[in-house]
Amino acid sequence: MDCQLKQYKSSVIQNSKNKKGQSSSSSQKRHNQMKENTDNQQLLLQHAKNMYRAGIQKFPTCTALRIQYAFFLMDQMNKKQESAAELNQANELSPPFED
Repeated sequence: MDCQLKQYKSSVIQNSKNKKGQSSSSSQKRHNQMKENTDNQQLLLQHAKNMYRAGIQKFPTCTALRIQYAFFLMDQMNKKQESAAELNQANELSPPFED
């Protein structure tokens, strides 16, 4: 199985090849480009999420990683409940900051 970056690269290349074979109006081209940009952004966000999850699997007690992942979930993915769960996990793993 290829890594996710190779899969992403293959999908971008395939999308590019598919787009070359199509002829459409200027507005249709702009629409297609916007859709492709949105699709690419979603792929990148999903890849980043998968990388965070892999990091957490490898380093389950790393509170800094969990906090960064929580902010990513909140800011980029708009997943408030998942973000709160990660912050709770980090809080349970970490000694108090007051000490």
